[in-house]
Amino acid sequence: MKTAIIGAGPGGLTLARLLQRNHFVCEVYERDASPAARPYQGSSLDLHTASGQQALKEAGLLDEFNALSRPEGEAFRVCDAATAKIKFKTKPPKPGKPNKPEIDRLLLRNLLLDSLLPGSVHWGKQLDYVEQVGQTHILHFANEPQSESEFDLVVGADGAWSRLRAVLSPEVPIFSGVTAIETIISKDLVRSDVDELVGHGSLIANRGTQSLWCQRQGDGGVSAAQYMRTPEGWVAQCGINWEDSETARVALVDRHMSEGWAEIFRHMILGSGAEIWPRALYMMPVGWRWNPKPGITLLGDAAHLMTPFAGVGVNLAMEDALELSRALLRWGGDGRESLTEAIAEYERPMFERAQLNAALTWKNLVRNFGTHE
Repeated sequence: MKTAIIGAGPGGLTLARLLQRNHFVCEVYERDASPAARPYQGSSLDLHTASGQQALKEAGLLDEFNALSRPEGEAFRVCDAATAKIKFKTKPPKPGKPNKPEIDRLLLRNLLLDSLLPGSVHWGKQLDYVEQVGQTHILHFANEPQSESEFDLVVGADGAWSRLRAVLSPEVPIFSGVTAIETIISKDLVRSDVDELVGHGSLIANRGTQSLWCQRQGDGGVSAAQYMRTPEGWVAQCGINWEDSETARVALVDRHMSEGWAEIFRHMILGSGAEIWPRALYMMPVGWRWNPKPGITLLGDAAHLMTPFAGVGVNLAMEDALELSRALLRWGGDGRESLTEAIAEYERPMFERAQLNAALTWKNLVRNFGTHE
């Protein structure tokens, strides 16, 4: 059986590693031009024991993960937005018994990439459409005359705006009502009071329909993301020039953090000295699922896009990869009927797992930001 995976994120790369380790023929196609195309992949990730870490264990990569991860990153604090006083904080994990240690996204991606067969990840491949010919599939890529053919299974791990999702359903992501504005403070610009307040892990401060999330990164820097209730299209229509990061930071703080926020939190946006990235948060409807299609399935955000307010996105993607690989291994990959059954065996519990977590993240969104009108 020959498998094509669309997308080289954590879920797609985990699946590729699991399949290749069990001698399946597997190729990965990624739209980024190279591994270095996006040096900032986002804030660090906490991998859970029963999902992300279990996938790495079965991939034979858990020891390498443990060497790269930061158990101290589990620390979590909640602060008062107006005073910056700590209202709640977790205890540090017991030595040798981390539950969900943090790892930088780039380190995780490189760990997975380095584990794959040379030449099995193809960069600069933007999927255009999939053509079914008999019992196999042909992949067509944007702006490329050459296609890739004869795949028995095509797995969409291509994120929020998955091209492969459209093959299975006309459903598209809907706006959640929340927009995130992200930046990062490099280690050399982290002020001493910020260093002390954030500590080794994460910090959240809430005010009304706004929430500031700060997180320590592996290099000592601090990421900061301001989440707030906005109308759809706000990023383009708010009048802030996001291309000029310096003026954008000032405008964001003047308009949305001038009252009710302690100076230290305003400084986290104003003093970052880095780019600022606005991102409208989209989601698939809670409980969405598709009708089965032979030889095609999805995982991760392509299968169950949700907002980050339950902290499970990457763990779900890696768990999807693990469960799909297990289903394929049980059926042996030796015939059309068994492949169809293997996909169905994977999708049924995945839909239930996705609905449970999507409902949780939606509940948390409403609690923190109110309902979207």
